[in-house]
Parts: sequence; structure tokens; C-alpha cells
Amino acid sequence: MAEIVAHVSSPWFQLVVLLVVLLAANATSLVRAGDTDTVAAGRPLSGNRKLVSPGGKFALGFFQTEGAAGRWYIGIWYHKLPVRTPVWVANRDRPVSDPATSRLTIAPDGNLVLLDSSGSLAWSTNTSTRAGSNENTTVVAVLLDTGNLVLAPSSKASDVLWQSFDHVGDTWLPGAKLWLDKSSGAVQGMTSWRARGDPTPGPYTLQLENTWGRYWYVLLRNDAWRGYYHGAADDMDIRIFTGALDAAASARYNFRFVENDREVYVTYGFADNSTVYRFVMDVSGQVKGCYGWRPRRRGTLCTRSP
Repeated sequence: MAEIVAHVSSPWFQLVVLLVVLLAANATSLVRAGDTDTVAAGRPLSGNRKLVSPGGKFALGFFQTEGAAGRWYIGIWYHKLPVRTPVWVANRDRPVSDPATSRLTIAPDGNLVLLDSSGSLAWSTNTSTRAGSNENTTVVAVLLDTGNLVLAPSSKASDVLWQSFDHVGDTWLPGAKLWLDKSSGAVQGMTSWRARGDPTPGPYTLQLENTWGRYWYVLLRNDAWRGYYHGAADDMDIRIFTGALDAAASARYNFRFVENDREVYVTYGFADNSTVYRFVMDVSGQVKGCYGWRPRRRGTLCTRSP
């Protein structure tokens, strides 16, 4: 026993222990550095590196869909689900061929951009960032635990310049908005994928429309009118969404219709933050409510609107 104590107290043993501790700490810092929640100028995202939201609920990075060889997308998915489930895709209609030589970065004008292998622009937030040429390094893109990707000055994160929640794809997450701009008539709805495995904007869109002095949910197919859904948005008639849920899940949702001088929009919250939940515009044109995780089905439970 005395021999063991003598070895433990020796300078050589203490040096070995110190080296092991330092190497372990360095490895931990490298892992954390690989998965941050922020893209900044001089720190682009490429290859298999990804952003992870602070609580670990969502991730953002390059991904491929099944059967999409040579087509890579920047998207957001649930980080903790065993099957990758995209909830937002940036470059839906312009995939890149190689994530290792493509990069998501902050451009000199402060926009978040995706550049392909040749340096050509594949996607951009395309917004007036109010960042001068000498200030672009202060603009960062941050992935939040809500699944929202936000572009903002690093010194004032609340001054949102652009956010993915204002640009819904086929998936509507809690806190995101379906909106209509009163002055320009611009509208943001849910647009289906072209086909399963192909996130290119598809034929079906659910959006708000001002008709007869009311705001309605309208379904379009290839930009042509396909019929109004039940009720008006400003009447809080949200059967199109609650009809896509079973009774237990429907009671947990809280929908809001908001109208101001600039825009009208619909948003919602969910009472249980411990599970995953979303609405999806399916490739068939049906609105589906999806929540929870079903290991046997290797997917979330989705029910559709009648």
C-alpha cells in the first residue's frame, strides 16, 4: 500500500495526470467548437459541421434526402430524433453538389449566404441588413431552440434583420407566422415539397387572402385557386389545423390572429415543450398535424385535416 502511495505522489505520475486532464479538456472544447449555434464572418459552415441550438433541440447543416445523390441542401431538423426530419430548407430550388467545398457564411453586406463550390451564390437572406462594409463582422446568424434561424447584430440580438420564421416552407413550427403584407400584397404561406425527397417548391400552397373584406385560408395548386378552407382567419376558425389533430393534441395548441397597420398574420404556440410538434403541407396538398415520436414507426404521429 505504501508503494502505491509513493508512485501516486511522484512528480512523473503527477505530470502524466496533468497531461491526461489537459488532453481531455482540449477534446471537449473541440467537440463544442464543432457544434455551435452561430455562423459569423470568418467562421463559415461547411462539410459535416452543423449548428446546434442551445438546448440541443434543433440542428442546422448540410443534408441530403433519400435518393438525392449529388444534391445537398442547407436545412434545419430535429437534432434529437433518430431519423432526420427537416423542418426548414434554405436552398429549396438550388441544391449544391458538394458540402465540403460549399459554405454558409456572412457576406460583406451582412447577409447570410450559401456559396457553392465555384463561389457562386446558391441562396441568400437577401435583406437590407443596415450593416456597413466595415460592420459586417458584427452580424451573426444564430439557431434558436424554437427552430428559428435569426440574422442579427452580435451586439444586439433583439434587433432581428431576418428570420426563417418569416419564410415558412412546407413546415409550420410554433412561433412561425403565416402572413400577408397589407401594402405590397406579399404573402407567406406553407408550400409543399415537389415530391417526397425533393424539397423544391411544389404545387400546393396554403396562404392567407383578403376577400370580401375578410382574411381567409386559401389553398392554391400551381398558383390557381383550389377552394377556401372552412372559416375566416380573423374569425379564429382554425378547423383546417385542429382538424389535423386528435382531441388530446388539439387542446394543447394556442392559435393567434394578429392584424396591425403593416400586416396580418396567424401564429400558434404549443403547451408541451418536451415533445416535437409541427404542421406540414404534404405533397398531396393535405395539411397534417405531426407531434411526438413513435419508435416503432420511426417517425412522428401525423394526422391530416379532413
